[in-house]
Amino acid sequence: MKRNNKLCVWLIIILLLCAGCTRKRAKSKGIELVFASDRHSNTSAVYQTMKKMPIDVSYVALIGDMVDRTEYYKSSTLLEEVHKVLPAATVQMIWGSHDANVDDDAGIVVNSSSCIRETDDYYVYSIAYDDMRDTSKAEAGAKKLKEWAGQLNDQKPVFVVSHVPMHAKRGDNVGATYWHEALQYLSTGGEGTKIKRAVVFFHGHNHTVDKEEYYYKSLSTINLQGKTGSSHKPRKRGEKPSIEANNTVSTVIYYTYITAGYLNENTSATLVSIDQGTITFTKYAKGKSTELGSVKY
Repeated sequence: MKRNNKLCVWLIIILLLCAGCTRKRAKSKGIELVFASDRHSNTSAVYQTMKKMPIDVSYVALIGDMVDRTEYYKSSTLLEEVHKVLPAATVQMIWGSHDANVDDDAGIVVNSSSCIRETDDYYVYSIAYDDMRDTSKAEAGAKKLKEWAGQLNDQKPVFVVSHVPMHAKRGDNVGATYWHEALQYLSTGGEGTKIKRAVVFFHGHNHTVDKEEYYYKSLSTINLQGKTGSSHKPRKRGEKPSIEANNTVSTVIYYTYITAGYLNENTSATLVSIDQGTITFTKYAKGKSTELGSVKY
């Protein structure tokens, strides 16, 4: 009887191991990229959000506020968190308002407006934190982006990442109209309204938990923040900035506009799949995945 019991135990163990094998994450057919932001103090957020994504994701952009404001940390800690779940990924972190105390010992932090990654299949361009919040810096940075656009292969999509968004909500992004004009130019080549290149803008900062996660397809209308706002107006703790209706600019966009994902509370991120001329956007949030849409290029 005891021997039979032991055999039963071993059979159960084998069955459990086999069940685990069937749950292995599949490899993708195309190229997989991940965009996420605002981890803050949730040290399990990266794992919980990305554990069901394809195992061979090749690139991860962490778009700012990866810890709380006063916390000192090393960028290698974030790198390790990502590699535990996505071991093959190249990781870059875009500097945000809470990242002042980062020790970039892993060399992954970016705080400039420039092309930060170029492969045979796509480009990644970052917008520095201050360059979205200051009109003079935004004007200069947007001009630089337009100049860069003339050097590109039109057949390769461009992913633009900024911790701070462009739509009107918090009033702390007064450079938005300059960057919007540059992205329109990047999409059309300055040739009217005909879209010649796939451009996708990802942002964080607003802690969005809306179901649609601010997903706007090309040719959608968004309300941009105007050139004045609350960037330099001190507020009491917890007080929300007021944004005057006449300080927004309603406009049609020729690029795709997406909230990358709110890691801290919503454990959400965006998976981008590039395959045979199609870019597909899938939102992973709280253990579930939802396809947002796709764009041809």
